[in-house]
Amino acid sequence: MPRILIVEDEDAMRESMAVLLKSGGYEVDEAADGDEGFQQARQNPPDLIVSDVEMPGLGGYDFLEKIRLEKGLSTIPFVFLTGRGEKPQMREGMEKGADDYITKPFHAGELLRAIESRLKKHAAMLGQADKKLEELRGSISLALPHELRTPLHGILGFADSIISGADTLKPVETAELGNRIKASAARLHRVIENFLIYAQIELIASDEKALKVLRQDKLADAGTLIGLLAKKKGREYERPQDLHLDTDEGEVGISQEYLARVIDELVDNAFKFSEHGTPVMVTANSSSTGFLITVADSGRGMTAEEVLRIGAFTQFNRRLHEQQGTGLGLAIAKRLVEIHGGSVMIESEPGVGTKVSLLLPTVVL
Repeated sequence: MPRILIVEDEDAMRESMAVLLKSGGYEVDEAADGDEGFQQARQNPPDLIVSDVEMPGLGGYDFLEKIRLEKGLSTIPFVFLTGRGEKPQMREGMEKGADDYITKPFHAGELLRAIESRLKKHAAMLGQADKKLEELRGSISLALPHELRTPLHGILGFADSIISGADTLKPVETAELGNRIKASAARLHRVIENFLIYAQIELIASDEKALKVLRQDKLADAGTLIGLLAKKKGREYERPQDLHLDTDEGEVGISQEYLARVIDELVDNAFKFSEHGTPVMVTANSSSTGFLITVADSGRGMTAEEVLRIGAFTQFNRRLHEQQGTGLGLAIAKRLVEIHGGSVMIESEPGVGTKVSLLLPTVVL
């Protein structure tokens, strides 16, 4: 039975609504203001919230904002009650994440229909998220076994060599085997992390409320972060001289964690699929339409068909190239940019190289 939280400072109004909703088959919690409503929601999360706008203490807009920022409550459908004189102000409520509003005075049927409609839409949204997760599980079942077993076999094999040769191995040989175990463990960690973050991204992408919260993130000095990450990747591949860097500062609408993930994946691909001595170019500059980041290499490249097929668990020409990984890197970077309101363009030609251009929204202060 769906649970509805009513937040209304007028006792008579709140009580009459509670009676109406209970008769309609709903469980009902009541609160007299936003502060009380927020505490009730945290203790016993409802399936939907109906709230007045004008209330003493924590008003409706601030109450909604707290709900949308609270983990575990941010996706709850939220319906405002408003007087006719307040109707022009409802744009603010919708911008803060309200799903609907009902103008006082209202008929009993109007309230019940609005609640039923919002609950159905929310259930449909959850169903879409479940479908995406099920599709993801199917893809994982094909790619995961190999990508987990390969580094795991390396870890077990090298560890067994250390154990069986403990009495005869020289220190330098033991250190070499230890380094191989570490490298295999790092590969295994990256595979698991990529699967988890891709699942998280797809769930966020199917949830409008989660997207609104996500897009409130911002990062100053994006150019500095990009430069540091690109240089680190150049050192990891022992190709610092191949890196050509041109970055400006800028404030972008994405968190440091997610931008770091995007840059790490793109620059890693650029070094991984190009030869030592060929350039890897990374630029980051403000433009009239956003913050433009490009990562370009002169490496293997892809066909136009392969570019169109880019997605989770997609790899190309694996029989020709001993490619490690699941193909998730570029898919993760692309989806992260898209769910933050940005765009991605990929230009590639076999044997010539690949250029990935990202346009991220800038933060308007």
